[in-house]
Amino acid sequence: HGFGHDPIFIPEGSKKTYGEDADVEKHKKFRRRAVEKLMGFLRH
Repeated sequence: HGFGHDPIFIPEGSKKTYGEDADVEKHKKFRRRAVEKLMGFLRH
C-alpha cells in the first residue's frame, strides 16, 4: 500500500505523514480537495 515517499511527506493541515495516515482517511482527503477545487471553479 502507498508509495515510497509516503513516510516522508506531511500533507498541508496534517500532523501525520502519508504513511502514518490510514488509507481510508487519505482517500477522503483527496476526494474532499477535489470537490473543494471543483466548487471554487464553478463559483467563478
